[in-house]
Amino acid sequence: MGVYASVLVFPREPRKPTLFGRLFRGETCEVLPNRPDATRDLDSTARRILCTFEQHGFVRRGVADRLSHVEQATFAMGRKRGLPPGTEWRCLQVEPCDLQPRVAEIVWTQTVEECYEGLTIPDEEDPTELALPALVVMVFSQEVEVYDPIHERVVCNPWVLIKFDFGDCRFSNEIHQIRNFDHPLFSDLMPLFGREPAWDYRAG
Repeated sequence: MGVYASVLVFPREPRKPTLFGRLFRGETCEVLPNRPDATRDLDSTARRILCTFEQHGFVRRGVADRLSHVEQATFAMGRKRGLPPGTEWRCLQVEPCDLQPRVAEIVWTQTVEECYEGLTIPDEEDPTELALPALVVMVFSQEVEVYDPIHERVVCNPWVLIKFDFGDCRFSNEIHQIRNFDHPLFSDLMPLFGREPAWDYRAG
């Protein structure tokens, strides 16, 4: 039986040395730049990230300004199925219809027409619009744990998280990946992240 999954983008985390490296080479945990102070403004940071997507033609113009905070950030993230006590957050969700076809440069996409293949498309649906993925930007007041319960691993411990949600698509190496991590979008996220971005997937 397959599992569902999302693709996540987050600030790169310190590389931890192996046991051999610690014992015999004296290696220590990598030190990376701290979170930029400006990102303590959670709402502004989330909107600036979406503006970056808009500038690259991946999101319709004006979406970053009009979206309202949603409570989706409370989805089961950590092993304790929640956020650390006292954590504040902003969560902005871009529906697939507000994504532009060019987002296929970095992630797998599916149009309404492709989604309804062999079926009648409802009159209210535009066959050319995207049906998948949805784009979610979450900014937290502190680092949170993102846990993959299927593979029993901690995916990341971010304070900011970009999620491409593919709904009920079963896990696939074709779908659940960043297609081009050298795309300029990701280097443009560096000033907001304070360091290079990284990506992974979360199953479950």
